[in-house]
Amino acid sequence: MNGLKNLTKIRNQIKIPFSVLSQVRGNSTESEKVLFSPNYENRNPRNLEWSGHQYKRFGWNLQYPPKDFYHQCVFKSSKNYLEAYVEHHSGKKIIHLSTDDPALRQYLYSAKDLSATKNLARVFADRCHQFGINQMHYFKGTNFETSSKEQLFYKVLEESGIKLEEPEFIERFDQTPGLDNEDKNFHHDRQNKPFPPDLNQLKKA
Repeated sequence: MNGLKNLTKIRNQIKIPFSVLSQVRGNSTESEKVLFSPNYENRNPRNLEWSGHQYKRFGWNLQYPPKDFYHQCVFKSSKNYLEAYVEHHSGKKIIHLSTDDPALRQYLYSAKDLSATKNLARVFADRCHQFGINQMHYFKGTNFETSSKEQLFYKVLEESGIKLEEPEFIERFDQTPGLDNEDKNFHHDRQNKPFPPDLNQLKKA
């Protein structure tokens, strides 16, 4: 009980400027006041991409490599090592891993064999889960059908819980009421009045 009383005293002594926090009085009494921040901060900016509501780039159907994605997984095999990364549609690499990294290379017999490919895919999938990216578009290289390493990398990613396809973009039309040119009642009823008006008729009226 003494601890609760001390916490209550400390809480009453804390002063928060009202320029930062707003004060709300609901069903509570005047002695009990609820304070909350008026500024909302979205801590998950990828949520729209995850749900398929984020706008996707269109018009790239005939372009190579494609650009109509949120996140794209790319696997590359260089002369001395293997690498994989996740590319955001803005062009930035947000996740990158290679068998040449010291943290991974020290556990590998070779940086180019199938064992290195399998371990690269496992660690890469784990990092994707840590970043909260569990679905992405996979960019298949020109030699995907004949490359045993890339096929193994693709298979291990799927086994690790990475979904290698993205949700379709949900296009929502603007529901704001405005001018409808197809409405049959768009044009006003014709009025039997001369234009320009007849001044003699106006004088008689």
